Amino acid sequence: MAQSEAGTLTKEILFGMNILTLAGFIVMGLTLFDELRSIVRSPDFAPAFVNRCLATAMVNQFQEAMADCGESLRLRPGEAGALSACGLVHAKLKELDLALADYDAALRVDPKNAFCLYGRGMAKQLMGDKAGADADIAAAKQIYPDIAGDFQRYLVAAP
Repeated sequence: MAQSEAGTLTKEILFGMNILTLAGFIVMGLTLFDELRSIVRSPDFAPAFVNRCLATAMVNQFQEAMADCGESLRLRPGEAGALSACGLVHAKLKELDLALADYDAALRVDPKNAFCLYGRGMAKQLMGDKAGADADIAAAKQIYPDIAGDFQRYLVAAP
């Protein structure tokens, strides 16, 4: 397979995996992850690990989710998407200090990332920092008005 064909196919599979997991077809999304790794013939494809982390977190497979987030960060240290995914998993586990640290690290890399801002706002709200939470959530909604709905799809509703 030519490199450009593999790149296009890789993007299509990642898109499909995201759509399936957001629609609730998580097992099918996870299966696409394995397909993607075999197509690109590389176990070192970091974006697939981030997507798998989010999908496994949706079904409360937290150990697997953290392993995938960790692998993504090993492959791309400091990458905002992987840090944000780790924050989401920590938030679902009610490990709020760790979630906050992940979101803070992600925002140092990508300060206008609506997902990170919203996630950090949720963590702050659960920690009792109403003013900080309100500011982060408002900033996230300013950047991406549908952010609350997207977090709901990941089974993380604002408290």
